Amino acid sequence: MDDSRVDEAIASGKVPAGITAAFLKESRDKASIAGIIFVTSLTLLIVVSRLISRAFVVRRFGFDDGLALVSLPVIEKICLVAFVGLCIELILLGSGRHFDYIQYVLDVPTVLKTEILDFAAHIIYTTTLLLCRISGLAFYHRICSKHKGFRIAIKAVFGILIAAYLPQLFLLIFHCQPLTGYWPYGWEPGMDIYTCLAWGLVYSVNSSVSLVCDMFLFGVPVAMLRMSRMPRKRKVQLGCILLPGTAVIGISIARLVLVILGQWQTDMSWSYDPMLVVEVSEIGATLIALSVPGFKPLVDWCISRTDPGVQSGGSYQKNGSGQRSKGTALNSLKMRSRHSMLAGSETAAYYDTEIRAGSQHENSSQEGICLDGRFTINVKKPKITPHRDLCLNLSSRCHARPRMVPWSRWWRHLLASSSAGGAAAQPMRHGPQQRGETIALLLPPSPVVDGYGRWLRAALESHRPTAMRSVFAWLALLVVGARAAGEGIFEFTPPLIPLEENADSADLFPVGDCFGFKLEEATIDEMQGAMRDGRLTSVNLVACYMRRTFQTQQYLNSVMQINPDALAIASQLDAERKAGKVRGPLHGIPFTVKDNIGTKDNLETTAGSWALLGSRVPRDAHVVARLRQAGAVLFGKATLSEWADMRSNNYSEGYSGRGGQCRSAYNLTVNPGGSSSGSGVGVGANAIAFSLGTETDGSVINPAMRNSIVGFKPTVGLTSRGGVIPESEHQDSVGTFGRTVRDAVYALDAIWGVDSHDNYTLAQRGQTPKDGYAQFLSNKDALKNATFGIPWKSFWVYADAKQQMALGELVKLIQSAGATIINGTEITNYETIVSPSGWNWDYGTSRGFPNESEYTYVKVDFYNNINKYLSQLKNTKIRTLDDIVTYNKHYSGSEGGYPFPNGHPAFFSGQDGFLASQETKGVQDQTYFQALGFCQSSTRNGINNALNYRGKNLNGLLVPVDPGQSYQIAAQAGYPLVTIPAGIHRDSGMGIGLGIMQRAWAEAELVRWASAIEDLQRTSGTPYKRTLPTWRGYLERNLPVPL
Repeated sequence: MDDSRVDEAIASGKVPAGITAAFLKESRDKASIAGIIFVTSLTLLIVVSRLISRAFVVRRFGFDDGLALVSLPVIEKICLVAFVGLCIELILLGSGRHFDYIQYVLDVPTVLKTEILDFAAHIIYTTTLLLCRISGLAFYHRICSKHKGFRIAIKAVFGILIAAYLPQLFLLIFHCQPLTGYWPYGWEPGMDIYTCLAWGLVYSVNSSVSLVCDMFLFGVPVAMLRMSRMPRKRKVQLGCILLPGTAVIGISIARLVLVILGQWQTDMSWSYDPMLVVEVSEIGATLIALSVPGFKPLVDWCISRTDPGVQSGGSYQKNGSGQRSKGTALNSLKMRSRHSMLAGSETAAYYDTEIRAGSQHENSSQEGICLDGRFTINVKKPKITPHRDLCLNLSSRCHARPRMVPWSRWWRHLLASSSAGGAAAQPMRHGPQQRGETIALLLPPSPVVDGYGRWLRAALESHRPTAMRSVFAWLALLVVGARAAGEGIFEFTPPLIPLEENADSADLFPVGDCFGFKLEEATIDEMQGAMRDGRLTSVNLVACYMRRTFQTQQYLNSVMQINPDALAIASQLDAERKAGKVRGPLHGIPFTVKDNIGTKDNLETTAGSWALLGSRVPRDAHVVARLRQAGAVLFGKATLSEWADMRSNNYSEGYSGRGGQCRSAYNLTVNPGGSSSGSGVGVGANAIAFSLGTETDGSVINPAMRNSIVGFKPTVGLTSRGGVIPESEHQDSVGTFGRTVRDAVYALDAIWGVDSHDNYTLAQRGQTPKDGYAQFLSNKDALKNATFGIPWKSFWVYADAKQQMALGELVKLIQSAGATIINGTEITNYETIVSPSGWNWDYGTSRGFPNESEYTYVKVDFYNNINKYLSQLKNTKIRTLDDIVTYNKHYSGSEGGYPFPNGHPAFFSGQDGFLASQETKGVQDQTYFQALGFCQSSTRNGINNALNYRGKNLNGLLVPVDPGQSYQIAAQAGYPLVTIPAGIHRDSGMGIGLGIMQRAWAEAELVRWASAIEDLQRTSGTPYKRTLPTWRGYLERNLPVPL
């Protein structure tokens, strides 16, 4: 691949920050191609020499030679040449370059081509190896045809090779569904239609099976040499002829190691070129090893320059008739007498043998080793009594690496060691502990054992010593494995109670060590790196976030309910990772969702209301299902403002009857932001990795800003509302929270997409990037080409002086990085549509025009949508909005059904929002449509016109997030908005946010510029960025908190 592609990719902005051109241009291609050509040439030379030797020197062809000459070499060479050609083509296409090169430099058609070629290459590779091995078995069969035991063994090995080939082929062909030949990466377009096995799993299994096949194949000559009786020198010489194949086993091990290393490394493709060389070497070495015995006569002839057929005492001596002997170079093989097939006297099993060997029988015309043997078996069989009532406790202690002792003593050693742990059940014993003792075992119905249970029981009942040894070996592995998996991973927590001496500092609630990993401010990439390196597991991560929640919950109340299955989910994902399957960047990462996002599991979905406690949703919300598919771990439900702020117009933000008051770690006495309060608070306080929230008007952006984190509210219709407790289909959107832009974008990439339960998502077709949004993450260098607008009169004038100062300094920093800043890019008709007094979703009515008010249509939408949602629930009597209103009145003390003081102080105006919606009866009248049309058209035109400033398209509008007019205009338009931390407000201690506005479906622009500004903040040393909370007022419990 031409390195100019690297420069082009960097220039186009496709390559993220931190990845250098020098790194992308690194290559092992030339060395790999040279190695492949060398191995191929050497292989062809030796195979051709073998055929010449057999045809013109020995002048004798055995069955294997005929088979090899007529079919296999032809097929093998075709396969070998095809495989070599495909390998070289794959290397030239860039498959063996750094993974970042494949993702950011190669275009999608090239990547797809490499996947198809890799698919074809490995089918050819697997088939070629099978044909080579069958050729080898034919050779071994020729030289051992007189020995019945070896004939049976060779046939058994043949069966094993075929039985192994079929699942290998099956895994290669059906690695992905639907079956297309592609093996798409997680970032490829259309990946969501595929269900694929992890490539590491497929290659590891196939490599392991191939290694086992090689061990069986080349175990045949090892057994022949072991049973031969001849001088040591002669045996060494014979070993040099028969045992080059053991090198193939080493090559198979090397391939397996490369596969394992590749799948656990982030830069997995960097091992691909060496792996191709090893695979070609494996085929070549197999052919060479099987050709060496036939090649030897040619070597002898070349050395002596005489016809080997006339040498005396040689393997090719002419007999009395002047004809060549039909023997072979191995005709002196003799077997040991009284050869013990099992090691260790305590097995009580011997094969008493009397064997003689010669070049041929007197009456036989077949060549080969003539072996006559008499085998008598004397075995004192242990009596095994299967017992159904005795349990082997797999969590018991045992030595991880027990001493190598005969099986019976080892078994007693294991039991004794297990008993030392105090947990293992002893086997039933009848009589003295000696050969013939009765051992009764029951394998418990454990997931660890179920897969092996039937096989182990059958082997126990078979009474064969070899089977017994295998059984105990497997039991040992199971005990050790169970110990590794089940041994306590939890420790006593460090001190969690905050100390007064640390008040008003980040040290008041320090984030503890997480099994050697620094959890505080850890990014998703850092968590993945630790799990990939084996320093951390998902179970560890969930446990650490649980501990952090226990530490902060009594103060922040960010979590409504912890998922009781979180650890089980994490352990399953750890098992997947161990097996080579990593679903993507969120694999094993814990997250929370706002309590109005449905989950069909052991969690409640109540919108914070006692009225919906115990209700069951019909399915997971679409966004939750997508995150589960991405491998994220649902940690729990986050607290929220009850009913997402729809129930009341004067209330305590972050409060719900079921969840209580959520408080921000930055200042526990003020509004924590809402209505997705717990989502923002949890991420900001390092109590969860990322979270989902919902927004109708500001409910993602506002809590993200106040908790100094990134909040991403996408275009209405990019993320499905299916399964979410609704407000307005015209403005509801599911958004993401993260401590960094990248983390928030990882979550967004996992949840966006079309959903049949939300027809608004159909509008995204043709509007979204094929490879998701993470590809647009950039660094500060991207700002050199950026142009931003400042709608000063529309929004900036309403921010207080301290916000204007902080955001102004950040804008200057952006300008110093090379961006162009244009002031005065105002929203069209801002004088009419922007509330001068702050956020007000009934601003039209305040002006005397309810037909220009957002609240006019939202309360109608809510009535219709909530009744439809409630009708689909099970296990609840709450079916309509009227039922909710009645419930709140009946339990006014906890649900504030009446205005305070007759209700609850957190719901000062009672449930006036519900009553206003109830009054509409869901009727969409003329006023409704006028209000909807006015708000949507005026805000959309206003933003579009501001972004097209004097005919120049701007990259975004930079806006203050507080006091809320900016995100209100974006919400009415259904347009995307992102907020990034921009420092801390000196008076309140709460976060300040810089918002970036864009038109519909322009999330890619927001990702590019938000990440670029974030990178600038982190590298410049500016104080106007994310800052850790200082926990102001951590002992105060005012209610309500000021809105």
